Amino acid sequence: MPSLILLFPLLSFIIIGLFGKRLGDFTSGVINATAGILSFLVALLTMLNLKAPEDIIFYKFLPISNTSIDIGIYIDRLSITTTVTVTFVASVIFVYAIGYMRYLFGNWTFKFFAYFSLFLFSMLLILLGDSLVLMFFGWEGVGLASYLLIGYFHEEKFATKASLEAFVMNRIGDWSFILGIIYTFWLFGSVSLPKLFESASYVPGITMATLLLFGGAVGKSGQLPLHTWLPNAMAGPTPVSALLHAATMVAAGVYMVARLYPIFSLSQTTLTYITITGILTMLFAALVATVHDDIKKIIAFSTMSQLAIMFTSLGMGFPTAAMFHLTTHAFFKALLFLGAGAVITGLHHHTQNIFEMGGLKKYMPITFIAFMTGAFAL
Repeated sequence: MPSLILLFPLLSFIIIGLFGKRLGDFTSGVINATAGILSFLVALLTMLNLKAPEDIIFYKFLPISNTSIDIGIYIDRLSITTTVTVTFVASVIFVYAIGYMRYLFGNWTFKFFAYFSLFLFSMLLILLGDSLVLMFFGWEGVGLASYLLIGYFHEEKFATKASLEAFVMNRIGDWSFILGIIYTFWLFGSVSLPKLFESASYVPGITMATLLLFGGAVGKSGQLPLHTWLPNAMAGPTPVSALLHAATMVAAGVYMVARLYPIFSLSQTTLTYITITGILTMLFAALVATVHDDIKKIIAFSTMSQLAIMFTSLGMGFPTAAMFHLTTHAFFKALLFLGAGAVITGLHHHTQNIFEMGGLKKYMPITFIAFMTGAFAL
């Protein structure tokens, strides 16, 4: 049954990708949203019924001697709680996207919903994959989907440039991540998460392995110095910004460090480096946000700052606090981005300048309340 969490968005991606033109944009949006909701319901039931960690192996790939690459899902409190959060927030954004994108219906918008399904599937593969190899495939899938979604308005030069920047910056981090996976395999003889957790003990070279793994998190979560793509990713439609910043993509880096914390905690040098990176990014992003006038970029820089706080918590030895922050951040950041999207829609997509958006309380009272709720949470 837990495998259905992954199956629903995968089927949605395949169905919309193959038959979206025939089904139509609205129906494609409904299929995408339904898949997200069904994944959330299955994840919630799995969380409520979970009594102990489960490693469900579907297939053993390349069984050589005592080593193999397990193809399966690993479910414990960390993975399933994060999965419930991601699927719930993604489902809300998917439903919102149907209304937000309606002004583009008839212009192959079904592709947008197919990319959304791919995005969710890839993120769930990161959360539930029981090996570093599966996590890496999900890692790359999220990067591909983000490239397609950020550059969705490909006729605009800025959107095309932003999508390429996101792709390149993430590839730099991905090279670090894959080298870290290879080094970890060389040190411990396995890429299976349960086996890594069982055999986690200090070995020479652990600092280099964890620093390489953290390099992947820096790129994916938009931390210094691989941060420039994150604010420019606002070139995509607002639902994309909400999904990127609230439930997927940028959360992947924090989750990866928390998931592999039994290994990261073996190197105090790496934890110190994580703390320093977090503090510097936190201060930099918060200061830059104060001088921007683009509503989406202001929220984007706040995301950088919030993620930096999570990394600082991880570096200081508080993974539970970091994951609690990640969960709450998913909700209030989605609320802020969806509120921003409502304001932009109310202005008929003419501007994103905050100095041209006065009178929110008077003209959009419900949006005002939602925005203030998210702002207070921030």
